[in-house]
Amino acid sequence: MKKNYRLFFIILISIILKSQVINISKNNSDSINPFFIAKENTKYVLWNDNENENYDVFFKYYENGNWSNVKKIITQSNAHLSSMCQDDSSNIFILWIETENTQNRLICGQIRDSVFVDSIEICSHQDSIIIFSSILYDNIIGAIHVTYDIQFKDTAHTFYTLKEPKEKWIKPLQLLKRSSSYGKSRSQLIKDKNNNLLCFYHNVDS
Repeated sequence: MKKNYRLFFIILISIILKSQVINISKNNSDSINPFFIAKENTKYVLWNDNENENYDVFFKYYENGNWSNVKKIITQSNAHLSSMCQDDSSNIFILWIETENTQNRLICGQIRDSVFVDSIEICSHQDSIIIFSSILYDNIIGAIHVTYDIQFKDTAHTFYTLKEPKEKWIKPLQLLKRSSSYGKSRSQLIKDKNNNLLCFYHNVDS
């Protein structure tokens, strides 16, 4: 018997953890890998779903006491949500990884005012696996920073790229190359209290 995974959203109503459980996806396909982000008074839930055998990106938003209809972002191949951030206005930026045979692509999508408006391929890699990605919006210069990790055999590579306002994404720069077992490389972007951009990563001691 095939198991179907549905996405449920738990709303905490009070400090004593009384809660309401809501079925978000309400379908007969597999809903996996949920993400949550709030933009002012609008709350977004995003996830992957194989409604048409291929895993695409889906989202709903909660606003003024009501849930929207399900919105679908059609992807070229199986997609896996990886990271997201928001800017100072009405934009949410999403990273997802698309996998087709031995081809891996990192895609950046944009939601503006609850509507999916655009996506662009940041990088593409053959015969290697994009494991993870991290995205951060820099409100000082209005730029979008991205790091992503690639696994090739027993070596992990961490790359960095940047998009400044009205400019294209810069060519990815390799930050790190190190030995690592599969799946353990997870670089993460943050900013400290002095607005310095930092990249944390996992390393395996020999």
